[in-house]
Order: sequence, then C-alpha cells, then structure tokens
Amino acid sequence: MSTFRHLDPGARLVKGSPDQGDVYVVPQLTQISVGFMQDPSTFVANRMAPSVTVVQQSGKYLSYPRGYFFRDEMELRADGGESAGSGFAVDNTPQYYSDVWAWHTDIGPQVRANAKTVDIDRAATMLCTNKAMLRREKLWLARYFTTGVWTTQIAGLPSGGGGLAGTTLTWNDANALPIKQIKAAIRTQQGLTGYKPNKAVFSRDLWDLFCEHPNVINRINAGQTPGGPAEVTLNMVAAWLGLSEVMVVQAVETTSNEGQTDTMAFVGNAGQLLLAYVPPSPGLFIPSAMYCFDWVADGLVGAVGNTVSRWYNQDRKATRYEIEMATDMKVISADLGTMMYNFNAAAA
Repeated sequence: MSTFRHLDPGARLVKGSPDQGDVYVVPQLTQISVGFMQDPSTFVANRMAPSVTVVQQSGKYLSYPRGYFFRDEMELRADGGESAGSGFAVDNTPQYYSDVWAWHTDIGPQVRANAKTVDIDRAATMLCTNKAMLRREKLWLARYFTTGVWTTQIAGLPSGGGGLAGTTLTWNDANALPIKQIKAAIRTQQGLTGYKPNKAVFSRDLWDLFCEHPNVINRINAGQTPGGPAEVTLNMVAAWLGLSEVMVVQAVETTSNEGQTDTMAFVGNAGQLLLAYVPPSPGLFIPSAMYCFDWVADGLVGAVGNTVSRWYNQDRKATRYEIEMATDMKVISADLGTMMYNFNAAAA
C-alpha cells in the first residue's frame, strides 16, 4: 500500500480553523492511490509483470535450467542394479537492481486558502500517482513490448514479400488468418518451453485491425442477432486462443511541455502483439517470462515500490507532495515470450 505522511504547520498559519490536512484520514487516500495504480482499463504493466517485493535495492536470484526438468532419462533397472542418473545445476548469476524514480509538486498556502471546494490532498495525491502509473507503463513497454527481447519473433509480411496467410501475412490483407497465426505462435512457444502463453497484449492499432479483419468477423457472424452487431471482445478472443487474459495497450501521455497547448499521444509501439507466459504470482520453482522487482525497504513503502509523502517546505512556504517508486523490470526467460510485429504493414 502507498503511505501518506502529513507534516504541514504552514497551512495552519493561513486560517484559524483546521484545514483538510488536519482531519485527513490515511486509509482513504491510500486506497485511492492503490486503486489508480491498478486501473485495469488502461494500463497493462501491473497485470503482465508479476511483482516481486524485495527488501534490498539489488540482489541475485536463482535460475534452474529447464533442460534438467524436461529431459527423459529414466531407464529400466536391472535386479540389484544401480538406477540411471545425471547431473543437476543451478544458475546463481542473474541479478536485479531497482532504480528509484521520483516526482513532486508544491502547493502554496494561497492556493490552499482559496481552495474552498477542492480537496487539495486528494488532488495532489492523484496527480502524483498518475505520474507513477505512466512511468511504470512506459518502463514496461520499453523493456518488454519491443523487438530484440524475446527468443521468438514473427514479422508480418505482405503477400508479395513472402507473407503466408496462416503464419505471417499482414492483417491489412483480407487473406490473412489472424486467429490461426496467433495459435501457430502459441504452439511454437509451447514446443520450445513446455509452457503455453497465457496472456496476450495487443498494440491498440493491431487490436483494431484484428477486430475488423473479415476472417475474424466471419467467426462470429453466425451468432449475430437483430439489433446486436457482431462485436469482438477481449474475453471472446481469450477464449478462442485458450488464454487467461487479452489486453490492449491504451495509455495516453501529454507530449507537449507545460505552458504549451496540450498535445496527446498513445504510448507503445504499433503493429505488435506480445504473447507470454506469466504466473498469477511469483514463487519458488515458478517460471515466468518477466518479473518486476519492486524495492520495499520498509513498511512505509507500497507493494509495488511506491510511496506518496507530504511535508511542509519552509524555504518555499509550500506543502510538497512527492511520489517515489523503486523498480527493476527483468526478463526472466526470453523463451517464454513471443513478439509478433509489423502485422500492420500495408498489403501487397
């Protein structure tokens, strides 16, 4: 959980009666912060990378090579004979380092005094939390939702460039078979690792192409009812593909500087689909494509390495609201992820 510290003697100098901060209830703002950090409708980072809470900023973790577990080496045992056997190894070289990210905003006593109908504490906390949400999402996208990371990469190609309908043909081509293509990628990863992907993340543009592709729409047209047009949903696609969850990258950021007219843009690369196996939660002997190592140094830091603090800054005569987040997003097994990219390429 996020933690909110209240030290604001300056606010009491502005008016005689207690301000909102003096009657602040910690659980309320804490719950708001956690709720925003886990907004399921827009952000994918916390739903794709299981959080491993660590009490040290850096450290090592053990990795067990899967070859030892998947190799069939049992043999018939002769009466009185010795059993077959082989070696066993543990890799203790992988390590993490949780970088610390932070941001703050200052609220002066004049703003507080004039904020008759605004909950300054809540507004500042929400602002800080949204900054952390966006940073965490962009860290996830830069680390995992790109090429050159996963063992299996599948490029979308036009028909004239070698694209095949069942595996690699771009989805701008009406002859492509998107569902068959994704299932083929799922089987390829399963054959490589023994684990099927259980989650998928689409870029927003590729999800739109997928939903409007004629060979996807044809799959549901038979179930269409009067007044109820054929509609492709995330849950429907998850069921088709045998996945536990399908997500779409939809986060938006402001790209203009403060003081300029706001310009907005979606974050994340276009034309991509990531398939990955990630467990519901981390644990011993549990494989995963990715883990997020969140540094929780003490009880004042939230479960994903974030904390919101507040204190009075005498030099500025203002109350400072600050959020801090310590995390390291690690690829645990590159074999447990599959990147399909360039599937938004123009048809031949």
